[in-house]
Amino acid sequence: MAAINMKNNIIKVTFLGTGANGGIPQVDCRCQNCLSFNGSKKLRSSILVETNNHKIIIDCGPDFRQQLLKNRLRLNQISGIILTHLHWDHSIGLVELSGGKSFNMPIMAHQNILKTLKKSEFFGFLFKFGFAKSKKDLTGIKIAFIEVTHDLNFITFAIKLSVNGKSILFCSDILKFNEKLKNAMKKCKLVIFDGTFLNTSKHFHICIRESAPILKRLNNNVMFTHINHSENTETINRFLKKFNFQIAKDNLSVII
Repeated sequence: MAAINMKNNIIKVTFLGTGANGGIPQVDCRCQNCLSFNGSKKLRSSILVETNNHKIIIDCGPDFRQQLLKNRLRLNQISGIILTHLHWDHSIGLVELSGGKSFNMPIMAHQNILKTLKKSEFFGFLFKFGFAKSKKDLTGIKIAFIEVTHDLNFITFAIKLSVNGKSILFCSDILKFNEKLKNAMKKCKLVIFDGTFLNTSKHFHICIRESAPILKRLNNNVMFTHINHSENTETINRFLKKFNFQIAKDNLSVII
């Protein structure tokens, strides 16, 4: 990953992955998108946020190791990992922390998620043996957790990061809007939103056709991620053109 000059309070967002839980292509899938993806694959949804003093990763799925290597990131370069919820495709990559030389990686999440992590037979050892630690915040960055409706069995949050008067909001998994979320989106420099399905809301995800008109009333700077393998990105982008929105791509960087 090329170095950037982080003067003037620049925030750089890099999409480490923009796919839904199976990525694109999916193993053994015979759908048209998976058979004809032409090398433009999508890893599971995750972003890297760089500020003057920090490199922060939001969500840590099964492609975490590949995403680190591809972007030449070392664990000791990361200031912390923020989790939106504990679905496996957003959290299972945490186990990679046990294979590194860095200890006490800061994990930031809502307190209920942190409690579940520490008690988990699968993740608990990371905290017990010092590979990870819970942390509330990072110097110079305001982190807000906004609860959203997704899978009722998993408490889920949108993440709003604010640095020196600039804010971005990440909400990759959501079924319906609430007023707190709508208010949080206003005046954000970038909103990254659930793009799992285009036409039908299902599997705990609001569809783009339903969300885009609402988002347009709240913010003009919206990009969609967490794209399901069944969806054609060209078709989605044609639909989004009238809103001046777009789908994010793996490895795309946005500077705000």
